[in-house]
Amino acid sequence: MTSSLESILRAAPKDIRELALDHGTKDPFQHALFVLGNWSMETRNPEAPRLSAKVAALRGQSNSHS
Repeated sequence: MTSSLESILRAAPKDIRELALDHGTKDPFQHALFVLGNWSMETRNPEAPRLSAKVAALRGQSNSHS
């Protein structure tokens, strides 16, 4: 699960990736989506929404298997 999240976040800048993976919550996907959402709003980087969509899809797969 986390390794898949890490592989998706490799496309993000290092500081964003580290922040997104530095969660203390029960839901690492939600935290990553929050960080990516903030990154998207602050920078308008077109990669941010694409990464968010991938994380959301992975989160959906993870939730359906639990």
